[in-house]
Amino acid sequence: MKFRTLLVALGVVAVLAVVAGVVAQQRIEGQVLAQLDESIAQLPAGMNASYGAVEVGLFGRRVEVRDMVVSAQEGGTTRIERLLFTEYDKANDPPHYLSMRAEGVSQDLGELGDDQARMLSAMGYDSIRGTYEMAYRYEPETQVLNLSRLRGELDEMGGLGLSMTLSEFDLEKSVTGPQSLPAFRVDDFTLSYTDASLMRRLISQSAAEQDMSEEAFVQQMLGELEQQAGDNAFVQASLPEIRRFLMEPGELTLTGQPEAPVSAMEFMATAMMRTHALPELMNLNLKAD
Repeated sequence: MKFRTLLVALGVVAVLAVVAGVVAQQRIEGQVLAQLDESIAQLPAGMNASYGAVEVGLFGRRVEVRDMVVSAQEGGTTRIERLLFTEYDKANDPPHYLSMRAEGVSQDLGELGDDQARMLSAMGYDSIRGTYEMAYRYEPETQVLNLSRLRGELDEMGGLGLSMTLSEFDLEKSVTGPQSLPAFRVDDFTLSYTDASLMRRLISQSAAEQDMSEEAFVQQMLGELEQQAGDNAFVQASLPEIRRFLMEPGELTLTGQPEAPVSAMEFMATAMMRTHALPELMNLNLKAD
């Protein structure tokens, strides 16, 4: 009898746990939907968004939004088949950590503008579709933002990725403060481009238009770049890597690892007014693989 009573008690506890989980799940889904609708309501003027099904994992640790459509008066319409959040800081606004992935992001060529659409069509592309990822973590005590992944990958074209570390970064002010360049320092960054076919097709199309072989066209490009570089030591040192990439497009990576963190203002001022000094300031390195 005691054993049977124990089994019944365990059964009741199990049922209560399931019921509690369902109630908690419904509550979390309601909170997620409310946050999603609020975010859409705060979009800039001229932009609108809608979505289809929303699935939320237990305790809200995983959120999936399907069939999202974002439209803008000047930017056309972007469709997102699947927007997935695998990590999201619900305790802070703005979130101190976030990991997301947008899949099946597509846009019609006709909405890019006549020149861009014509160029892509000439290279054999009939649509733009890809995947985008972002992941970051912010430490408010040290004011360090680690952007571990920001990447866009366009099907049959190529991918562009960025990772960087920023210090003296106030996340809340950067989001809610005045629309000016936030005060922070750049500790390091890595910017990489991986070619799937875009650079190859661009070289092929450009060479054909000038009635040249692809190799002759690349040599012409390199010659012009060498002339324009003049005594720029960084460009001159990078020419072999650029040559390797253009002859056989693969991955091209630019890294910046300054000896000491560089302020955003100094970085921008150097980039705009003293471009030749930027490689030394940021300790830049270019590598082709």
